[in-house]
Parts: sequence; structure tokens; C-alpha cells
Amino acid sequence: MSADTHSITATDAADNTGEVSEALSITIDNTAPAVTINQAESQDDPAADTPVRFTAVFSEPVSGFADEDADTSGSTAAGPLSVLITEADPADGTAYEVAISGMSGAGDVIVTIPAHAAQDAAGNTSTAGTGDDSTVAYDPALNDIAYELSVSHATVAEGDEGSTALTITRSGATSGESATDFEIGGTATFGEDFDSIGGTGGTSGLTGSISLAADESDETVEITLSGTDGTVNCTNNQAVLTIADDDTAGFTLSKTEIAVSESAPLTRKYLSVCRDDG
Repeated sequence: MSADTHSITATDAADNTGEVSEALSITIDNTAPAVTINQAESQDDPAADTPVRFTAVFSEPVSGFADEDADTSGSTAAGPLSVLITEADPADGTAYEVAISGMSGAGDVIVTIPAHAAQDAAGNTSTAGTGDDSTVAYDPALNDIAYELSVSHATVAEGDEGSTALTITRSGATSGESATDFEIGGTATFGEDFDSIGGTGGTSGLTGSISLAADESDETVEITLSGTDGTVNCTNNQAVLTIADDDTAGFTLSKTEIAVSESAPLTRKYLSVCRDDG
């Protein structure tokens, strides 16, 4: 019988035929559910903390997908690794979180899903899982990463147009990628007192520069580092550069010469001394 709409009649032994039944819709499902397994959207890679999370997505609602249906035998991270599978949004039997924990050393956490891990409502079992992002590099030493910030000269004169060196030093674990955020504050104005902050970095940190411009009063550039996640520590995380006003105060005499007659009566003469600026 094909998948279609059918009607049924019955005939007894005396060749009597009954009434035609109401139309019956018959669906034949022989398609196996497909599944993909990839890193969870919020999962860090590399990761320093557990559990490491993956998401399994089936092409249709399934049941019977249990902890033992996720295979971590291809992982290089020391174990023993353990698996916890829970249903995820949209909570309709199509999406599951696969959480891996138990890592005792650095290495890759790899998850695969073998064939027949789950079944649909018609009893078809799932095909082997596919995915292009089912590996997470795990390294607990990433928790030891720290950054320290410094500038080569804490104070520069306003007329010293050019640049001063900026150094961000990374310590602890220096293998793999890591990142830190920074904020710029202070009283100096971008485009007036300084033009740019930039540089190039690597696994040991970043060496850059602050480009300066002349100004008329003391200004500061404050740079503050902050970790992008819980794996980054920032010690000595603030550097303050002062762009010093180098206009010194001066004085002006109101008169440069005062003439008096030796025969004239004694009188007082006044000399004004005016401070310029600074």
C-alpha cells in the first residue's frame, strides 16, 4: 500500500459487500532522522573550564537519546570523560545539549554520535552524526593567563609630538589565543591631545604606541585593561600618561625705564609687574 488517501470496503462469505468506509489517510515513514553535533554557541574555544558544551540537532523529533549515545573516545584530553545529555530549546525533541566533564589534563574534547542513537515516532533510527565544529581545545592552564600594562614614559611634554611606547605583557599560559579588552579615559581628547593607540601582538603580549599632539595644559590618557572572560586576569591593569603643559609662567614690566631729575623734589614712581600665563 502506498502513502496516500484510501477507502476500505468489506465482503463477507456470501459475497455481500459492505458500505465504503470514510477516507483514511495513510503515511508511510521510512526516513531515518539525521543529526548534527557542533560546539554550543556560547562555548569558548580554547576552553579552561568544564563542562565543555556541544549541541546535537536532529532533523525531526526523536526519543531515546541518552548519555551513552555520545562518543568521546576520540578525545585527546585526559579523563575519564563523562557525558550528560539534556533536552534544549525549542524543547520539541529535536535539540539536545551534550555536556562533557571529567577532563584531568589538556587536550581536545571530541564528540561524535554513532548511528542508531535515537529513533523517531515511526521507529526509524538516526543516522551517524555529522558536523564541522565538534572539537574543543581544553587547557586548564588558560586560567593562569595574566596581562600587565605599562607605558615607557609616564609624563611627556606637550610639545613632544611623536609617540610613547605602550606595552601589554602576557604571562602564565602563552599557548593558544587569548584576548583582553581595554578602555580609554582621562582628560585628554582624542584627535587633539593624542591621535591613536595601536600596535601588534602575539602570544607574549602587545607592543604599541600612543601618538601625541601638542596642547595647552596638562592632560592625561588613562588606559585600563579588563578581562574578556573569567580566564583572563589583569594585574597592574591601568597606565596613566600625562601630557604636561610646558608653557612656563612669565612676567612683564609695565615700564622698562624710569627717569627722574636729581634736582626735582622727591616723589614716588610706580612699577607694575604683570604675570603672563602658566
